[in-house]
Amino acid sequence: MKQTIKNIISLLPAFVLIAAAGCTHDTDGLEEVKSSPVATAEVFIDAFTADLQYAAFGGSDVKAFDVDTEVKYKGASSMKITVPDENTFAGGTYYSTFGRDLSGYNCLTFWAKATKRASIDEIGFGVDMEENKYKVSVFDLAVNTNWKKYYIPIPAPAKLQSEKGLFFFGEGPEDGAGYTFWIDELKFENLGTIAHPQPKILNGATEIISLFAGLNFPVTGSETFNLPDGTNRDITLSAAYFDFVSSGENAATVSNEGVVTAHSNGSAEITAEMNGIKAAGSLKVHSVADFAPAPARDPASVISIFSDAYTNRPVDYFNGYWEWQTTQTSEFNVNGDNILRYTNFNFVGAGFPAVDASAMSHIHFDVYLPAETTGARLKIKLLDFGPNDVDDGGNIDDGIATQTFDLVPGQWNPLEMSIESMRPRDKVRLIAYDNDAGYFSNFYLDNIYFYKEE
Repeated sequence: MKQTIKNIISLLPAFVLIAAAGCTHDTDGLEEVKSSPVATAEVFIDAFTADLQYAAFGGSDVKAFDVDTEVKYKGASSMKITVPDENTFAGGTYYSTFGRDLSGYNCLTFWAKATKRASIDEIGFGVDMEENKYKVSVFDLAVNTNWKKYYIPIPAPAKLQSEKGLFFFGEGPEDGAGYTFWIDELKFENLGTIAHPQPKILNGATEIISLFAGLNFPVTGSETFNLPDGTNRDITLSAAYFDFVSSGENAATVSNEGVVTAHSNGSAEITAEMNGIKAAGSLKVHSVADFAPAPARDPASVISIFSDAYTNRPVDYFNGYWEWQTTQTSEFNVNGDNILRYTNFNFVGAGFPAVDASAMSHIHFDVYLPAETTGARLKIKLLDFGPNDVDDGGNIDDGIATQTFDLVPGQWNPLEMSIESMRPRDKVRLIAYDNDAGYFSNFYLDNIYFYKEE
């Protein structure tokens, strides 16, 4: 099985700068290095252009890259990448010190071969040691033992008038074993045979989300091109290549980089185009500016787990990441209000040091269900570990309270759960949430507290 490192450029925490072994700048016949972008097409043709630097990615094998004078497609040398056997990967970026004007080209091309049939995890351009604003990636690029020409299209060339990120790669061992691949004749070209662009946002689907005011949602982009060899190439690209429009800016706006921000109550549809072509896919945003009503119960009759209205008890976790669980958790603050968000929800639990709730009669939850949801049922279970202070799964001496709630979408649902019949309830340690109907994947949670009804 392949140890994939897909999207590794987004996950790496840092870069390690190194001098590329065996790589010296041969400036013969090249333009003098300038401080402003020039329209230089070549990246590696027997040697690197004078403005180029190499940086290995943090955590990678810094010796993976070299220049090979024995194996090459054409000329005197090639770029040699040695993928390690295990525990690390090969990866780095080649960037211009002053930037290139690539607006006159429509693709990056190169020749490649390998010591065996393999697929390079991620390869492309636009990783510039800064914000990677115009990154383009191809995943699982198939290579074999024969030299072959490869094409990575440029989505919107007019935007690349000062691009520093000229080429990058990231690849891990396959089936536990490393191998070697070579890159040669690496350059930008303007080809009339790059055709039929099909831009997409959100994989071409219409996605519907509820987003609280002040929060952001990043739109993802991709595009498909027909290549000179007649095949189609799918590329993943930065949202900055698109031109975005919001149908309701009072509700939600979208930046040039595709970051959607919710504002006031209302709805907006986010669409995009590229080079005058409408992108498939859209984002329908229900902006929510209403927060759960502030609790008004006397703090003396409350034991709070999660609420800005009271002093909260310590909590070990709001997500135990149990086996078979898909649920992800985040906590955010909007205008001083802390809210829990659960996504990809199937089941999840919150654990905390033992709470003596024997004097309490109920537990309260405020749950917000996105407006696009239907048929949602949330099961909540409260667990007391009993005299032995051990979770026996509801057996022996555990105390359990369980209730299922039908949720109304597009609003906060105040849920009140009686615990008076729960025995015992002096060592309550766990709250579990279960997607009882399976019809919803996201919800928001606030104001979790025990109380004694007067």
